[in-house]
Amino acid sequence: MLVTLSSPFNLFLDDTGIFYLSYFEENVANLLSISPQSSNYFLKTFFTLSITSEAISNVLAAWGALFHPNSDLTLVNKYITKARIVVNENPTDKFDFFIALAYYLITIGIQVCAGDTRNWHQLFRRCEDLMRNYGGFLKFIKDFNYSNDCKFMIANFQFHDIMSSETLSRGTTCSMSNYNDLFRVNKLLETDGYGVDPYQGCIQPIYLLLGEIMNVYVELKAERKNLNEKLNVADNLEVFSTLNSFRLDHYKKIDEKYHELTNKINCCEPVQSQLDQLSSDEERESHSKLFQLYRITGKMYIAIYIKQTQPMSAEVQNYLVSALSLISDLINTNLISSLNMSLLICGISCCNKFDRLNLDSTFEKVYSHYHVGNVKRIWDVVKESWRRNSTGTACIDWIDICNDFGWKLSMC
Repeated sequence: MLVTLSSPFNLFLDDTGIFYLSYFEENVANLLSISPQSSNYFLKTFFTLSITSEAISNVLAAWGALFHPNSDLTLVNKYITKARIVVNENPTDKFDFFIALAYYLITIGIQVCAGDTRNWHQLFRRCEDLMRNYGGFLKFIKDFNYSNDCKFMIANFQFHDIMSSETLSRGTTCSMSNYNDLFRVNKLLETDGYGVDPYQGCIQPIYLLLGEIMNVYVELKAERKNLNEKLNVADNLEVFSTLNSFRLDHYKKIDEKYHELTNKINCCEPVQSQLDQLSSDEERESHSKLFQLYRITGKMYIAIYIKQTQPMSAEVQNYLVSALSLISDLINTNLISSLNMSLLICGISCCNKFDRLNLDSTFEKVYSHYHVGNVKRIWDVVKESWRRNSTGTACIDWIDICNDFGWKLSMC
C-alpha cells in the first residue's frame, strides 16, 4: 500500500479521498488492467502522476470510489468536481498538457465504467481537441522523448476511438494511416521495454484491423444508402444501364474489401515480444486465446457488416460457436475486462433460444466478476437486437439501436 496517512496525498485529499485513492491503487487498477504488474500503466503513469498532481489524485480517488461497494455517485462526483476545478483545461506548456490529457483519459474511463452513454464521448472530443491544439501525437511523444507514459496515453486514446459506437457512424477520429504509422511502422508499443498494454494486451494488431473494418463499413454504408436512394426514385428504364453499373461496382467493391480484410485478419499475429514477457505458460495461453477470440470477432464483423451476411448463416454460426467457447474459457481469467466487443457481436449473432439463454448466462457471469456499467449497456443493446431480429434473418446494425436509444456507447 503506497498511500498512508502521512503521505503527500494529504496535500490534495481529505481522509476519505485518500482511502478511495488507496482503493484505486490496490484494487481498481488491477481489475482494469490485463497486463502484468510490471506494465500496469494505470499505476505506473496515472497513480505516479497523482503524487504531484492535485487534479489526478482527486480524479483517481473518484475512480476508486466508483468501484467501492460502500461508496455512491455523490462521492464520485465530488472528487471529479474537485479535479475539474484545479486542472488547466487550456494548457500553455507541455507539462500542463500532460496533466490535462491524463485527466481527460481518466475521466473518460470513469464515465465508461459507470455506464455513461453521453458524457464520456464529450470528454473524448475535448481530449481530441486538446491533442490537435497541441500539435498531434507525434509532437507529443517527441516532446517527451518517446516515454512509455506517453505511449500508454496515445494507445489509450486509440483504444477508446476504435471501441466507440460513433466509429461505426463516422469512422475513427484519427485516420488509421496515422495509427498504423505509430503502432505498426514505428512499433510504438514494442520498444523501450513498454511491455504488455493494460487495455490491449498483446493483441493491438487486431484492434488496428478492427478500426480499418469499421472505416470500410462506414464507407460502404454511405455508398449503399446513396445507391438505394437512386434505385427508389428511378421512374423509368432509361437509367437502367447507369444504375446497373453503379450496382455492379458497389458489389464488386464489397467483394474486394471482404477478401482483403479477411486476408489481413488471417495473417494477423499477436505481438510475440509482448507474449514473451508474460511470466507463465498459463498467461501466454490466455492471451493467445484472447487473440483468437478477437480474430473471430473481426471475421464476424466482416461477414455481418461488410458482406451483409445473415447472422443465421452457417459462416456466422460457425464463428459464434467458436467465440462462445473461447469466452467461456476467458471469463475466469484477468482478461475478463476485454470481452465486451466480442460479447456484443456474439449477442447479435445468437438466433435461437438455446444460444440466447447461454449468452444471457454469460453476461450474468461477466457482470458478477467485472461490475462495470458499460457491460449492462452492451447487454441492453444485445437484448434489443433479439427483439428486432427474432430469427436472425436480418443484419441488425447495432449502431442503429444506439442511435434509437440516444446512446454513444463505448465497448471498452
